[in-house]
Amino acid sequence: MKIERWAKPALQQVLKQLRASKLFDVRKEHGIYKVTTPSGDFVLSALNGTRDYLVRYDSTYISFEG
Repeated sequence: MKIERWAKPALQQVLKQLRASKLFDVRKEHGIYKVTTPSGDFVLSALNGTRDYLVRYDSTYISFEG
């Protein structure tokens, strides 16, 4: 599990790719993006900040360099 700050364009690109794969459930609840597998395993959550997003993700599913 990792926690990092991501710029908005980087997060939007990752969410777009996850949605396109159809392997993950991407939802926005109360201003927080939540991504899970169909079986309910945690993949990613992102909280909107002032300039970027605070992102917590499982590095088993996501490899991010940015």
